[in-house]
Order: sequence, then C-alpha cells, then structure tokens
Amino acid sequence: SLKQKQQQRWRDMGGVYRYISDKPYSYQTPLLKGVSVDTGYLTITPDGTITIAKDYAWDGCTPAFYIGFWFGTPDLWVGKDGEKVTYRASQVHDVLCQYSKIIPITKQTASEIFKQMLIEHGVPKWIASIYYTGVMLFGQQEWGKQE
Repeated sequence: SLKQKQQQRWRDMGGVYRYISDKPYSYQTPLLKGVSVDTGYLTITPDGTITIAKDYAWDGCTPAFYIGFWFGTPDLWVGKDGEKVTYRASQVHDVLCQYSKIIPITKQTASEIFKQMLIEHGVPKWIASIYYTGVMLFGQQEWGKQE
C-alpha cells in the first residue's frame, strides 16, 4: 500500500519525514498569480499554478513527533480522495516555507493558501481557521529574504 511504502521510505531516510510524494502535485490559486519560480522541486507559473516534484518529502502538520506512532498536530481524517484532508495543504505550505527566501509572497499568503486548501479538501472552516492561526503563530518565523 502507499502508506506502507511511505513508512518504509521514511525509515530509509532516517525517520526525518512523515510523507514523500509518489508523483508530482499541482495546484492553482489566484494567491500565487504573477509569481514565477523554478527550483527543481518547486515550480510556480505566472497563472498561479504551483507544481511540487515527485519525491518531495515533508513532515505534515507540525509540531508532530514519531515515538513509535505520530504524536502531535493531527492530520485529521481521510477525505473522499483517499488522502488525509491535511495532506496536500501541508505539502504546499511546507514547500512554500522551505523556499520562502526566494518566493515573493508573505507568510500570511502562504498561510491563506494552506487554509483555502484545507477547506477545499473538506475541513470545516472553523477547524481550518484554528490550523491557520496555528501556522501564523507557531509556524516558521523567519520569512523572505534575510539581510
């Protein structure tokens, strides 16, 4: 199963990441319109489409720790597409955070994309708002170009 493959790949990588994508993923949002970036793992085109390459690894919703099982911020339930409802939102948010020094958007924009994706994947607005507040308050603090 995909979950077993991800768990094996996670172990092979020393247990650093919770998820590793098995195929590229694309998502279009007006919040990225006009942005153009290409890093190899991440491409954003001016029409607002973000594409994340196959084999991108990320840790899901954090903070979370592996202690024989995952403990911490829940990735919630499985949605109608067979993935956790936070899976793609956390992937996109993590890659935006990782490349925040070269992507010309704010932390707030990245967090709004995260919230928008949660809602689109079936998370009630009130829960998505809690997760949004969490990433704004406790997520990556350094953002953008550093002097």
